[in-house]
Amino acid sequence: MRFFTTLNIKGIMHYLYLDESGDLGDLLQSPGTSQYFVIAILEVRGESNRKAIEKAVVRTLRNKLHGKRHRQKAPMMELKAAKTVFAVKEYFYHSIRLPTRLFSLSIGAWVAKQDRS
Repeated sequence: MRFFTTLNIKGIMHYLYLDESGDLGDLLQSPGTSQYFVIAILEVRGESNRKAIEKAVVRTLRNKLHGKRHRQKAPMMELKAAKTVFAVKEYFYHSIRLPTRLFSLSIGAWVAKQDRS
């Protein structure tokens, strides 16, 4: 997930994290092309909650992923939901019991392709 922006609303900082999944490749039928394109935004309110999210990511990477990887491979720098087993996701979600809001948009890749022409 990439840090996107901050907003100051009524004196409270809102941190928005943006992530996308899928692609809008040139050929819908080509191998590896996604059928959907998804954008998700996670809103976290307040500096202490932002730090708690970052700490949970670091803790999950250290405790659940880096220990199981071979030393020859470069350490992972972010959590990849599609490539992560459910137990690791569950560990992360249980460690961030914070007030957050999640927004998402999903479109069929074929719709986007029609609009581009």
